[in-house]
Amino acid sequence: MSEHTSEELRAQVGELNTYILDNKAKVDSGEVVKIDGLDTRVTELCERIQSLPDDEHASFHHDLEGMISNLDSLMTSLNKMQADIQIQMEQAKDGVTPSIQIDASEIDEE
Repeated sequence: MSEHTSEELRAQVGELNTYILDNKAKVDSGEVVKIDGLDTRVTELCERIQSLPDDEHASFHHDLEGMISNLDSLMTSLNKMQADIQIQMEQAKDGVTPSIQIDASEIDEE
């Protein structure tokens, strides 16, 4: 018998997708987010799904495709934020008042 049931793992995929999308929304609104360990969480979840019997883990194909798409979206948003911060730093060096503001004051320190 599997350590985790398909239902439990499907719920975890849903929770992780919500976490990813919530952080993407924050990044898109200019908030700096702390997502340390996201890669580990994704890897561990995928490993648990892979440990299910073949017929069960195959049923996660659509769920995992969605999660990959959401991760790609988050990465795109993070890359855009990084580029915006780089522009802001360059403008500051040139004595130009930056046109964007990044608020890092709400980053959770763990």
